[in-house]
Amino acid sequence: MKTLLLTVLSFMLSVPVLHSDTTVYICDSKSSKAYHLDKNCFALENCTHEIKAVSKYDAVNSYSRKLCGHED
Repeated sequence: MKTLLLTVLSFMLSVPVLHSDTTVYICDSKSSKAYHLDKNCFALENCTHEIKAVSKYDAVNSYSRKLCGHED
């Protein structure tokens, strides 16, 4: 029984968290490809569309964004 519990626990700790509550910022443009950790990132100054606050999970999975190259 201890072995089973240890196995389950180690599996749970090794699986990445899929739903992130971290808020990130995206330019709501079809050509935009990045999300930003800082709403004052200078790359967002080029955005001529709405800047949206979304979860990191949504930025990656719903909007297909990757972390801004200036923030990695």
